[in-house]
Amino acid sequence: MWEHAKQVCAGLLKAAGGEYRGAADHPNSPGYSLHETGCCRMGNDPKKFVTNRFGQTHDVPNLYVCDASVFLNCTDKTTTLSILAFTLRTCECLVEQFRRA
Repeated sequence: MWEHAKQVCAGLLKAAGGEYRGAADHPNSPGYSLHETGCCRMGNDPKKFVTNRFGQTHDVPNLYVCDASVFLNCTDKTTTLSILAFTLRTCECLVEQFRRA
């Protein structure tokens, strides 16, 4: 699977005009990598926070952040499920805005 993943990613990069420069011989062990959190914290006050509770940036209204950067900190594992749940909520908010427009 690792070799297949490397081949697929190399093809994707090439198709996008990028250059493949190689990859590790083996994948990292589980738990090695954590998502970066806290860079774009969410909150109501535009002076203290980057996004609102739906990941919409206060300064750029058509920009939504749907990754771990909106969370204050990491869990003891990865934040993947939280990111998925947050992104679903953000998408539902966007769909509702389109319906009202």
